[in-house]
Amino acid sequence: MSQFIFPIRKAPLVLSLLVLFFSKWALADSLPVVESLDLLAAGKLASSAGLNVEPNRTESGSEYLSTVVHQSSSALMLLDCDNGQCGIIRFVSILDQQSIGLSIINAWNSSYRYGRVYQQTDGKVIIEADLLLHGGVTQQVVLQFLRRQNLLVESLEKMIK
Repeated sequence: MSQFIFPIRKAPLVLSLLVLFFSKWALADSLPVVESLDLLAAGKLASSAGLNVEPNRTESGSEYLSTVVHQSSSALMLLDCDNGQCGIIRFVSILDQQSIGLSIINAWNSSYRYGRVYQQTDGKVIIEADLLLHGGVTQQVVLQFLRRQNLLVESLEKMIK
């Protein structure tokens, strides 16, 4: 009969696991979740990430936030928008470097997963990264994404030199 009774000595382990599980669950519910952004909210988050952003417009009239990342002209654009609420953040930086060569671009793209590099027909080197907000991400994830662009640009500049 004693074999069917829950062993008392294992109770602390089971209780610890339950506390750990429910504390993570409770913490996840308490963190602010971002499922979409407008330009104003994106600007506030960018400022919180240490970026000095300014609202700007493309020639076609689309709004974006301009900034400088590691001495490169950069833009924070919002995509997949519905009534001003957007589900994708795209961060684009244009490096001062011209024509770095396909071997460097391929080496960087195969080494880094958080962004992509390409070269335009005019020779400008572009590095961009997207963050999908669909389904919700925490504000911390958005802030890390915005801060990461500086590291991506810096890593490419080091590879070029």
